[in-house]
Amino acid sequence: MSSTPFFSQSSLLDRANGQILSTLGRSYSGGPSYYSYRSVRAVIWILIGLNVPIFAMWQQAKATNDRRADQLLRKYCTLSWDGIKQGRYYTTLTSAFAHQDWLHFGFNMFALNTFGSVLAMAGGVSPAKVIGLALGSALASSAAFLWHSKPIERDHSRRGWLVATKREPIRAGLGASGLVSGLAGATTLLMPSLRMQIFPIPVAIPLWGVTCIYAAVDAYFLNDSNSNVGHAAHLGGLAFGAVFYLFELRKLGGVWQVARRLVLRR
Repeated sequence: MSSTPFFSQSSLLDRANGQILSTLGRSYSGGPSYYSYRSVRAVIWILIGLNVPIFAMWQQAKATNDRRADQLLRKYCTLSWDGIKQGRYYTTLTSAFAHQDWLHFGFNMFALNTFGSVLAMAGGVSPAKVIGLALGSALASSAAFLWHSKPIERDHSRRGWLVATKREPIRAGLGASGLVSGLAGATTLLMPSLRMQIFPIPVAIPLWGVTCIYAAVDAYFLNDSNSNVGHAAHLGGLAFGAVFYLFELRKLGGVWQVARRLVLRR
């Protein structure tokens, strides 16, 4: 579930609360309370902190060429059908907090902090909702990864769609990018007009545009056997984020209220 593109907020945290929160699609007299903001930020730092031990252990295993430690980390912290068949269901969560290399770890933690900062600025987004969104996105992305990587049978004797011989086993997955995608999905629907920057595009674009670009890339490469990115996991997390917004965050504004206004005007 690795990912490498880079994006950043467009001076988001330097703006006044009222200006930031106006992107939600409704007016605010003020931003979130200090307690609410600090509580959500604490949750985000805890989520980031949960990624650190596994990453550190993997770096130690690499540095010391500790094969036993490496095998244990692969067994307990990566997601695969073999692991699920052996009863390691907990890897649907542990894999979402595991990273092997610096680029993967650094990007995901940066993205997690970015979207966490945005959600913390939205009054009404409680720590419990952020926890639910994060864990739900992790599980949804794992489910999507497993569904897409499930061994299937194809028939090479028929033309067109092949339907009977097992394809090669799919590699194991790991990383927080599915979780991050869930936060991105919910944040996009909550603040679609928030301007962000995606490398290497030199100008800031609305968050809905950034999310659409990422979703399009994941959909395009979904069945690319040469890609080492968990595109299905990204899309699964994104879908959960959208569903979470509709059930838990729509009253705060965003796309839902814009759509309601358009319908009521007719």
